[in-house]
Amino acid sequence: MSNSNSNSNNGSATSTNRRVRPENHRTRVAFRRSRPSAAAMAAASTPADTGRPAESEAKVVNETDDGFVDISASEPDEQDLLASQMDRQSFSPVPAIFTSPPPIKETHRSHTLTQQNATMHECLPLLAGDSDTLELNRHGVPRLRREAHVKYLHKQLGKLPAPYLIADASRPWFLFWSLNGLALLGEDVSMYRQQLIDTARAMQNPNGGFGGGHGQMSHLATSFALILSIAIVGGEELYEVIDRKAMWKWLYDTILAEPRWRVRPRTGADQVFDEEDRVATIHPAYTIPEQKAYAMKAYFAAKTGF
Repeated sequence: MSNSNSNSNNGSATSTNRRVRPENHRTRVAFRRSRPSAAAMAAASTPADTGRPAESEAKVVNETDDGFVDISASEPDEQDLLASQMDRQSFSPVPAIFTSPPPIKETHRSHTLTQQNATMHECLPLLAGDSDTLELNRHGVPRLRREAHVKYLHKQLGKLPAPYLIADASRPWFLFWSLNGLALLGEDVSMYRQQLIDTARAMQNPNGGFGGGHGQMSHLATSFALILSIAIVGGEELYEVIDRKAMWKWLYDTILAEPRWRVRPRTGADQVFDEEDRVATIHPAYTIPEQKAYAMKAYFAAKTGF
């Protein structure tokens, strides 16, 4: 009995003297920094032997005092670019989900699905980066097909097919997107000056502002897009189309009409259907800060001129 008691006492004493690690203690782990040798870095930077004779403009590798490697070389030739040697798919910025067919396939057959599948199979090689027709520039990214873009943008400024009728209220945006794209590509857009004059006059309302189409109410977003289009094309004759006094008054009424910033001034219908109109007149594509920015930019443009 005495021996067992003594053993238990010794055990309790041992457990009492044992050092217990606190719960919030975290083991510290130290990572050693290893700097690669100059020889290893030089070997990694040296191109593989392709059997071609050594060129005079070879890469020169020098080790500096701090252990880093200084690599200097002349501009590579077009045929020696990294873009022609790298694996396009492994460096593709497109997520993998968009470079392969969908995992769930629709078994129902229709004309729409047939066209959708045809479009998908046409786009997949371009998204995956393994298309033979995909031309890369000297930086290894797809080359901008400038001529094709210019042709497309000019086409958008011409007569559009019947399905575009549903976008009639967005005509000023079509003008801005197309004219701005052509201007960025270095094209002369002055040829559209007279057409823009006729279009802007038909969209301008006597009370100020521009609507999305002929006979439509003035709207901040469409007025903003059309003013930008006028500024891109330029010309005093085009600037004079804007009734600045009416525009200034319309923008001022729009800004003060509602503390929540509407996209047009209040009308008689707003007095009766104010709650419904408050939601309906706010364009769903624009947030309140964006509408405020449209109003202020157009306001100062109309007040101070171009």
